[in-house]
Amino acid sequence: MRQRSEATRFDLVYTHLFRMAPFAVLVDGAIRVLDLTDCVSRELGGSISYRPLWMRLPLRMETARIRLYEKEVTADFDEVWTISESDRDEIAAGAPGARIHVVPNGVSQELFDVRTDRKSPILGFLGNYQVPHNIDAARILALRVMPIVRSRFADAQLHLIGHGHSRAVDRLDGFNGTVVVGPIDNWADALSPLSVFVAPLRYAAGVQNKIVEAMAAGLPVVTSSPGNCGLQARSGSEILVYDSLEEFAVATGDLLRDPNRAAAIGERGRAFVRSRFSWDRVAERVGELLASRSVLGGPGLPEGTGG
Repeated sequence: MRQRSEATRFDLVYTHLFRMAPFAVLVDGAIRVLDLTDCVSRELGGSISYRPLWMRLPLRMETARIRLYEKEVTADFDEVWTISESDRDEIAAGAPGARIHVVPNGVSQELFDVRTDRKSPILGFLGNYQVPHNIDAARILALRVMPIVRSRFADAQLHLIGHGHSRAVDRLDGFNGTVVVGPIDNWADALSPLSVFVAPLRYAAGVQNKIVEAMAAGLPVVTSSPGNCGLQARSGSEILVYDSLEEFAVATGDLLRDPNRAAAIGERGRAFVRSRFSWDRVAERVGELLASRSVLGGPGLPEGTGG
């Protein structure tokens, strides 16, 4: 990396996640941007009480180490990006001198054109099923939410969509109307048969792209407080948020029973995502940084760009 940086003049170095940070600091003379996306220490710390007892002490130690590293690594970068304000606040609490900017993800434009069926009581959840919070949510849906939903809609199904094989998730296939769909090539094709998107996440950080994508497709979303923390959509209008599993299941069943209300929430959610999540904002921020370098004649940032 150092040899390459000596041979080529770089204006800006974009670093995705803190694991790559040690390589970025080898590049001299460029604006350094670290995209943390979300606060890893917050998600890991929030998961501890839901993990097996033997894992909890090691995870507490790892959380403390990551929290310290998140604080230290920001000092080596001109600007740090997070995906949401809640993550920005979490990082800033440990690193008050860091220059942090919120840069949300974008959404594939084809999702805005999805028209969902809603003719069948099919619930959906998608994600990487090697990630603990997705495994946990899938098990909660199949084993605890679906029995309540199926007491009202006997033919209701739950589609678990996404890649990453996990024995804990694979075993759910066939339980309480659960179908483990597995990996798919096109999110739009996977989302269009669904009536409601459900995401009872008990711990999470950042913005959940799965929820953003479902909302972009016009699906009504029922989630938890951790699922909406980074998103900050209005509960009852653009999204439904419940932390009680019984209330979560009942609210899901109510949407199945009232397709007009489900459609209205879905359309308001779609409008919310369209107004806030665009890849254009990422390009704009990079352009601002490069423009500042041009004006200042070297690495530098425009005034008042933090936050």
